[in-house]
Amino acid sequence: MAKLVINTQLEENYGAHTWEGKGECPQYWKSKGGNTYVMENLSGTCVKRISENGIPTLDTTISQRDDYWAEYILDWSVQDDEKVVCEEWESPCFLEFTNGKWMFKHTNYAGKTNKFELGA
Repeated sequence: MAKLVINTQLEENYGAHTWEGKGECPQYWKSKGGNTYVMENLSGTCVKRISENGIPTLDTTISQRDDYWAEYILDWSVQDDEKVVCEEWESPCFLEFTNGKWMFKHTNYAGKTNKFELGA
């Protein structure tokens, strides 16, 4: 079996902290780490579709930007399910497509699990 691994970059616009919402927002973007999204147990058909078409739906769902912050995809790949894709101190977000929506489940370092709709 295989899994899809997506690495993102998060950025925060420090210029927006003092912006009062009038005129153009000042631009002072700083990198703030990123996320690793993982979708496990991909079928051969799914791997073939990703290889041929990429991940346009997930790209537009994950990639977000406003005046205050941004997240965008740096890279993605299909890996064996057994492959380690992040450091032991990191906690990836696990993707699933449920009831017509992309959801992700994240378990933090303290063991608390949260589930969110992507793009909501």
